[in-house]
Amino acid sequence: MTSFSSAEIEKTLMSLIRAKDENVVENILNNKFFADAVWKPVGGNISNYSTISNQQTDPINALCEKPINSIDHVLLKQCKLNDGDPEGPKAPKNMKDAVKKYFGITDGNFSELSQEERNELANNIMIIADGSKAEPNIIIADRGEGQKPDDFEDTLLSLQKGNKNRIKFVQGKYNMGGTGVLPFCGKKGYQLILARKSVELAGKNSEWGFTLVREKPDVSKDYKTTWYEYCTDSNSKIFRISGKPLKILPNKKEMEDGCFIKLYNYELPHPSVITANLWKDLNTKLYAPAIPISMFENRPWEYQQQFKHLILHGNKYRLRKDRAKNVYKNFSLHSRLRNFGTNKIDVIIIKHASMIRTKQNKTIDYRKNNEVVLLTQNGQTHGILSKVLFKSQTNLTSLADYIMVHVDLTNIPTAKAKMFMASR
Repeated sequence: MTSFSSAEIEKTLMSLIRAKDENVVENILNNKFFADAVWKPVGGNISNYSTISNQQTDPINALCEKPINSIDHVLLKQCKLNDGDPEGPKAPKNMKDAVKKYFGITDGNFSELSQEERNELANNIMIIADGSKAEPNIIIADRGEGQKPDDFEDTLLSLQKGNKNRIKFVQGKYNMGGTGVLPFCGKKGYQLILARKSVELAGKNSEWGFTLVREKPDVSKDYKTTWYEYCTDSNSKIFRISGKPLKILPNKKEMEDGCFIKLYNYELPHPSVITANLWKDLNTKLYAPAIPISMFENRPWEYQQQFKHLILHGNKYRLRKDRAKNVYKNFSLHSRLRNFGTNKIDVIIIKHASMIRTKQNKTIDYRKNNEVVLLTQNGQTHGILSKVLFKSQTNLTSLADYIMVHVDLTNIPTAKAKMFMASR
């Protein structure tokens, strides 16, 4: 067995962080550093391929689970710092209460904060693109609670353990949504996971841990299918380095702790600047995120500065902000939907193009053409009802191109929550 110095381990980590694509990662894996690496199946189960590959059919939906997990861990960090046990009596009873308590935001209304405060809050979670123009790498970095290296296998690399089932103020519950991105990570399924437990929770001596996930490349004739696996050192331990700030964030900024995940060659339907099409898609999928998210385009585009950075607030906030400019009428209802409890329904009608002297229907700035009704939980879109269905079930055919209906199903009883599959 070969032992490596801390400097050699850190050098390998930084080469993975800077890798432009999966081919570079492949070359790194051929180095002597990984010669004695032990590869283990994600979740401890070599039958994990069906669980992981059947979660999502859409790369945007799959990607959404990453910032959702980051939001959970930012809130968990604040709870542990301020109220102790997230399952204890002092913990918030739901996500809205948590965001109000820890960040002073009421019902997703970010306008209660100054621009400077919103920017600072948005830097808790970052979505970053690097690599090539055609096949970008997508990075999700957060300043949440992070993880200790010895806890990776029970948290970041586990499946269906239900780690958050008893925590009421977070979104995650199935303990597998974060793996839904793997089938969209190029041809080889490479995902780098780097994390350090928050120094505010664990002290300045906490270590960074890292591993690389991939689709197993050399399945023997004894197996009918492949699986996803992650690497450890020759002692079957997660790779680790000393806990110090790493200069790995945009604009050469340091990351002190939290979680950094890199998805290589991610299959975006529109791989152009992420502050354009991806930003627009995520504003719909994350209709009302609990906290805003920073998006950075780090690939070399023409007019890069114009597209380099944008904050994702979600379309609920955007519609509130653009009300005078683009909204003709909006109102809210509180309705009991059979046995689903009391739920809030927001109805928004966008101004006709002639009213704002434009040729373009502005509705498409806030939703896809065929998505009229959004069903959300904790601000994340879990389902949609199409324009065709809306027309067939209502007498509002002439409004179908201009209306948006948002049904907030956050408070439906637990027994009814199974109406949403793990794939959303």
